[in-house]
Amino acid sequence: MSTKMPGQLKTTQLKSLANGYHNDGGNLYLSVQNYSRNWVFRFKSPVSGKRREMGLGTLNDTPLAQARELAQQARKLIKEGFDPIEWRKNKRNEKSQKNILTFREAAEAYIKTQTPSWRNPKSAPIWRNTLTDYVYPTIGNIPVSDITTDHMQDILKPIWYTKTETAKRIRGRIENIIDYSIAHKWCKGTNPAIWKGHLIHILPNPSKTTPVKHFKALPWDNLPKVMSALTQQNGIATLAFQFLCLTVTRSSETRLAQWSEIDTEQQVWTLPANRTKAFREHRIPLSEAAINILVNINSLSNSPEDYIFPSIKSRKPLSDVALSKAFHRATDSLGIDRYTVHGIRSTFRDWCAEKTSYPREIAEQALSHVLKDKTGAAYLRSNLFDKRKDLMKDWAIFCKNGK
Repeated sequence: MSTKMPGQLKTTQLKSLANGYHNDGGNLYLSVQNYSRNWVFRFKSPVSGKRREMGLGTLNDTPLAQARELAQQARKLIKEGFDPIEWRKNKRNEKSQKNILTFREAAEAYIKTQTPSWRNPKSAPIWRNTLTDYVYPTIGNIPVSDITTDHMQDILKPIWYTKTETAKRIRGRIENIIDYSIAHKWCKGTNPAIWKGHLIHILPNPSKTTPVKHFKALPWDNLPKVMSALTQQNGIATLAFQFLCLTVTRSSETRLAQWSEIDTEQQVWTLPANRTKAFREHRIPLSEAAINILVNINSLSNSPEDYIFPSIKSRKPLSDVALSKAFHRATDSLGIDRYTVHGIRSTFRDWCAEKTSYPREIAEQALSHVLKDKTGAAYLRSNLFDKRKDLMKDWAIFCKNGK
């Protein structure tokens, strides 16, 4: 420590001192190098035993009285056994850590800020659903300042061709969230989600993307047109496919459905465990549209053990090919691509995520998916049937009129 007591320098002489170190006492020095004048605290580190210098600012920014106060704080730290330089570094790091937000935290902050300005009350839940489904698995827990173009490719490339409209919305939402983060100084630099001048050179323009034939899942916004086209067809297979769409069941579950499984009064279809992929009973709420199909077909076969949708010739269950043909006749009449019957379940899932505020767990339950996470287990213990009933009602309305 310096042997001189603080207070050796005078304010009036500071700007006229020659080059060199000028001791104010108490380890505080003014370093003068031509036109540069900087405050320096010289000390022996109580941690490493080495002699060190710590800058305390320039003379222009730090008046003499403030420099002496900073030097006093440094001396107190040394007396307590701390190295002032390392202590300051640690404090800066702590402050920096407090300002680091994950992408999920930044997204939630953005949604809360924007919600009052969104006219549709379902907008916030829809944003959360799409982010949960497509974005958070990749970057949810990554600091928003660390999001890169590589992350954007990881998120968008798997769905850029098969779910182009969804991918476009997701990219735009990520861009908005990162712009918001830049404005709040949670990150800096170029937004990796920006399209013009950036991702446009990495991903093909969606307006010029050639659709891949035989997509697995029909885009959800095309389904109402397909359902309307189906009403122009005749036959058991057409009714079976409409029923499958309204109940989002698997092909075999619909084709092998029996009248004994249907309770028209309660509007419930109970699939026995031995007919489900998860090997557990699945109760499906039936919308009015689904019930109407059953009422119209009831005259053809209504014995409890009879199949609801039998082949007219053999009375055996319809084949999977029969459902596909009904589906493809509708899409062909509309001039759109062909898709798989099973893909209707993905169509439903995408609609739930993008156009509704229903939680992911309710949609997954409607598809009879097994939920293994803690949140899913909690939903399993709750009364989901009424919630799924509302969901299937909304789905039927959408299938009919697109709203």
